[in-house]
Amino acid sequence: MTDDEKILALVQSSIDNNRVEEARSLLRPLMQRNVTEAFILASRVAYTQEQALEFLRYALELEPDNTQVRSSLEQLESLYANQTTLALPVNTPSANSSNTKDRIDQTVALFRKYGWEVIIQEDDNAQFSRRDTMSAMSAFVLGLGLHIAGVLIVIASLLSSKRVHAFVEADAQDLFLTSSRGEMLLHRPQQAIIFLDKTRGVAIWRGVIYAMLGMLVMTVFLSLFWWQTAQAMTDFANNINDLYLTVTAIPDY
Repeated sequence: MTDDEKILALVQSSIDNNRVEEARSLLRPLMQRNVTEAFILASRVAYTQEQALEFLRYALELEPDNTQVRSSLEQLESLYANQTTLALPVNTPSANSSNTKDRIDQTVALFRKYGWEVIIQEDDNAQFSRRDTMSAMSAFVLGLGLHIAGVLIVIASLLSSKRVHAFVEADAQDLFLTSSRGEMLLHRPQQAIIFLDKTRGVAIWRGVIYAMLGMLVMTVFLSLFWWQTAQAMTDFANNINDLYLTVTAIPDY
């Protein structure tokens, strides 16, 4: 393993463990030497989404045939252009501290709506946490398809999952959001765009409930199936018995 590869591995570890500033410091020397992989990782810890796009576009200039860079750039550009992305309006920039608090309160309310746990909430900053797990529908399907085993798999997956963290800072001018995975890296004066993966991060209790609901649905279905089957078999046996009695009956003279 080369020195650059070792540093890139350290950067990846820093990103995975939410040490964003450490990752940025490690990346700077590599970026000065135009290491393509460094710009790819830098896009995950950029200060803004515009900056992340710049990093990926530059990486593509360095290696035009790099399919990983092209794919990452297309995905980020698609997110940036996606009008269905959740938008949280913020107040007109002002030196009034209450506006800063309002922005934080609005952001906290939005995060809570999508199942994030608020760890810290102050007038100018907040921190959130959520498990990076399956969706409620996935838990339901596991319970439906695998029954008790599916519920156990859901519980094991939820308990062993890592947590994703998000951070929000506001001042008189802006509201800035970022996360340990770097999905949300857009910074605008009048509007904070939050990229929330709504299909993941189900709470433990909710995941278990959906898995058990799936198991219950399958139990009801199987019970009805076996009842119908038993009824059909009983009717068939009765018909066979009646036919047998008819055939073997002693005729009257």
